[in-house]
Formats: sequence, C-alpha cells, structure tokens
Amino acid sequence: MNDLQSSVRNLVLKKMQQAAQSTGQILNQVHDDYNLIESGLFDSFSFLEMLASLETELGRPIDFGDKDPGEFTTLGGLVQCLSTPQSVQESLP
Repeated sequence: MNDLQSSVRNLVLKKMQQAAQSTGQILNQVHDDYNLIESGLFDSFSFLEMLASLETELGRPIDFGDKDPGEFTTLGGLVQCLSTPQSVQESLP
C-alpha cells in the first residue's frame, strides 16, 4: 500500500468510526472486503454524505461515473477508487 492509499484508507476508516459511533455499532478489525452498505454502517443517504465529505477533505471531486457500485461500496474498493489519480483534461483555448 502506497502513502496515498494509506492516507485515504485512514480517512475512510475515520468516517466509518464516526458512522459506527452514531449508530451504536462497534468496529473491531475491518478488512478490505467490508461492505459499507450491506453492513448497515451506512444507508444510501449517509453513504452519499460521506462521499461528499471525502471530496471536500481530499480537495477534488470524485467521479464514479465509469465504476460499478460494487467496486466502491467495500472499504478496499473505495480506497482504491479514491487513490487512483483522476485523469486531467486540458482545456483547449
């Protein structure tokens, strides 16, 4: 795991801990295949709120347009999606 992935993982884990506290859940060891939605940790609305918060904290928009939702609803998948450099498109004059 590189530094960016480690930083993103820690940020996502922090969000997960906050969600767990608000729902009364206890998170022990969380593996990469931990499903954020199916576990009940996030519902669809709180998941979108978390993504918006991550966009703000990372300082860039998150584009999941070309992703299958199954790719980013697990801890490992979300970290991978957030750690992939966004393609930068140069604007033409």
